[in-house]
Amino acid sequence: MIGQYPGVTPENNGPSAKESQRHIQNMVEDANVSLFCCLQTEVPAQDDEMGWEGRGVYLEPAYRREFPRPFTRYGPLAQSFAESPILFLHRQIEDLSVPTCNDALLSLLSQLLLHLEGGGSDRTTLYLHCWGGRGRAGLVGSCLASLMFPELSSTEVLDWVQRAYDSRSGAKDMREGLKRSPQTEQQRQFVRDFVALVHEERDAAT
Repeated sequence: MIGQYPGVTPENNGPSAKESQRHIQNMVEDANVSLFCCLQTEVPAQDDEMGWEGRGVYLEPAYRREFPRPFTRYGPLAQSFAESPILFLHRQIEDLSVPTCNDALLSLLSQLLLHLEGGGSDRTTLYLHCWGGRGRAGLVGSCLASLMFPELSSTEVLDWVQRAYDSRSGAKDMREGLKRSPQTEQQRQFVRDFVALVHEERDAAT
């Protein structure tokens, strides 16, 4: 699953605390999400107790007029709805940007693939998110899809992620700059280059 930050977010029209709680509960209890992967630089890791001291994490003062609310921590709440331990991964990518370390990306993708394979567990669903769930999450989700289905072209991978994004409530009503996933042309080109490398590795192995 690819989506937006599960907790309360800074924008005024973002989800309320009750809406966020209901969303998290549905993901854990109904969708069986057992791994949350955050790709944000805006927040600390969910297991960083000191980083989450206080009522939440606010953006820098220069952004407070447009984004007055804090990000709220969702990890303990998600865990409270689960019968077994939930995994929380945190791999930072700058907003509207691409990974700066291929080794770190490949390590993350390997962890996600291992989780999806499950090792006999029936709780293998993961939730991959950034702030809005379109740019960074769309990029990493596209790369993950390419590894899972190496026969797909980059166009097919990007179309698959875009269709998933378009199925989200309100996605088609977003302003023009927020309608694509991955969001920026740099991010989409990163996916094309990644898929090309996957195809090269596949062809070399046959």
